[in-house]
Amino acid sequence: MRLNEGLNDIKKNCLVGVFLLLSFESFSAFACNCGYSLEHFYEKSKSVHLIKVTNLKLIKASETNNVKVDFDLTDTLSANKSIPKNILLKPGGCTPSLMPGFAYVIFIPKNNSTETFINKCTGIIELGLLEHPAAQEKVKAIKEEIIELDRKFSG
Repeated sequence: MRLNEGLNDIKKNCLVGVFLLLSFESFSAFACNCGYSLEHFYEKSKSVHLIKVTNLKLIKASETNNVKVDFDLTDTLSANKSIPKNILLKPGGCTPSLMPGFAYVIFIPKNNSTETFINKCTGIIELGLLEHPAAQEKVKAIKEEIIELDRKFSG
């Protein structure tokens, strides 16, 4: 009898653990759900750039802390060539994990703000190290798609 009670306790604990794990996973997936297409990001942006992150700096503000992204501009992929001097990240569920030395395609959102905040929902594609052939192939494919989108939306 005691063995059955012990097994039942183990089953209950396992079920509770699985439930909590699944609940956490669904919550974290819900926290940032920006699985948009490249076309969506392009349509919502004023320009698209290939950058290499050189440094990340924490900027303390009165209410929240932001992160300033220092970067080298490698290429502009859109017809619009303008790129802001300051690109910032706000902490939150959709904040990308950027690493100095890594390359990214970023979509600069259309807005009239003096500060430009980017996140996964404005469009950012991690490429890794540009020297890697897989990254170069990905850049080539993105460039080709951006050219097509420039044609589609300009005419």
